[in-house]
Amino acid sequence: MLFADEPTSCVDASLAKSIVESMYSIAEKGTTVLCTIHQPASHLFEKFDKLLLLAQGQVVYFGKRLDAYEYFAYKLNRACQLNYNPADHYINVTAIRPEDIEGTTREVRGYCEKFQTSKIYEDVRDYVHALPEEKIDNSKKQWNTPSFLTQVKTLFWRELINQFTDKRLITVRSVQISFFALMYGAIYFRKSSTKFIGYEVREEDPSCDLIANGANFTEVTFAQPSLSADVQDVNGSIISLIEESCWPYWALSIVGFPAYVALWNYDCSNGLYKLPEAFIAMTIVEMMVVTVLSFVFCTISYWMCGLYSGAAEYLTFWAMCLINGWCAASFGAFNASFTQDVRRIQSIAATCVIFLQIFGGVFVSLDDIPAGISWLRYFSWFYYENEILQINQWTNAEIGCRICGEDFFGQDCTDANLVATSDLILGTSGFRENNYGRNVGLLILLWLFYRGMNFGISYFKFKQIQ
Repeated sequence: MLFADEPTSCVDASLAKSIVESMYSIAEKGTTVLCTIHQPASHLFEKFDKLLLLAQGQVVYFGKRLDAYEYFAYKLNRACQLNYNPADHYINVTAIRPEDIEGTTREVRGYCEKFQTSKIYEDVRDYVHALPEEKIDNSKKQWNTPSFLTQVKTLFWRELINQFTDKRLITVRSVQISFFALMYGAIYFRKSSTKFIGYEVREEDPSCDLIANGANFTEVTFAQPSLSADVQDVNGSIISLIEESCWPYWALSIVGFPAYVALWNYDCSNGLYKLPEAFIAMTIVEMMVVTVLSFVFCTISYWMCGLYSGAAEYLTFWAMCLINGWCAASFGAFNASFTQDVRRIQSIAATCVIFLQIFGGVFVSLDDIPAGISWLRYFSWFYYENEILQINQWTNAEIGCRICGEDFFGQDCTDANLVATSDLILGTSGFRENNYGRNVGLLILLWLFYRGMNFGISYFKFKQIQ
């Protein structure tokens, strides 16, 4: 048996016709279809075999659709006019009119009483009484509750279909990610290499005149060496790519998670499935979406920005951006679990993310943050991500120097006392190379923490609603 509750509501005539024809096709194959419907068009009304009309919670008519025409004409003296939709006529006859509530209520009650004295009512009553009585053993379950894995699998496929069958949504996401990857690649464009310039002595430095006259690097003291634009551009591109690998997923979670909550509250309250299983299925599909989109983004942007040219470094960059996206999505859902007011969520969550960026070393060196509040960095995925990716970038890089407009590597930089090590470059942001392994582990734990808090708050509020 198939129950359909107002399947044609809020759809146009063409789609309503398609829905009713589908139900009719199902009924022809032997399935009983029980459908509630309001004001169907005449060509749709003809598809129904039996008709149950209700008014004020009582039965006005129940029987074959074709017999209803004569019943209203001869039993109720309310014949349907020619070339008039019978469904509209039946609804008009049994409706309570606002201008005459008392009178129409009395008429409708009369129609219900007449049905109880009709031959159709007697036939239905005799048929029901003739049905064999079935003894139900309430001590035994009438159905088996699906297992945990079955629920997760079913809900996973439902969510997967929702995410990957909407061609318009897939196109918008793909174009958005590709556009930003190309934009950042164009801004920070440089040829990918394993060699980078550390210290730089500009041509206006007085020592450049001495070198031009034949002086050796060991004979010259450079007055104003500084880290080159190479370092600034590379670190800037890393920070920009970190931010772009989290913002879209954070925003989508803030907007999308309240819709999940509304659906889960309805379905779980009606016993269709359990909240933990639905949450796990949603999380798995979300991880898959972020995995695909982050791969596209990192593959385009990493090589265009000219970061360290190595397969291991690229895969590390992608893996960290992937976990970064998971963290951002979890944090957005965590924010959204407090309230379903999207505008309120956005205003509060945006402020939180800005603070997380500050404590992540994006705007200020971590060494300059007061000790009393520096511990807040451990709640920022920007902190872990920025330090990991800078270590990934500079650890194996060959770092040279630029003297008076010319690039040098190796002994020349040593002679000029312009050796910029990876530790020195990392130190400008307050980072340490030996924090790499710790940060990877803590980044994963941070993702699990935000996701766990998201589930805990959602589950607590769901229990309160119940």
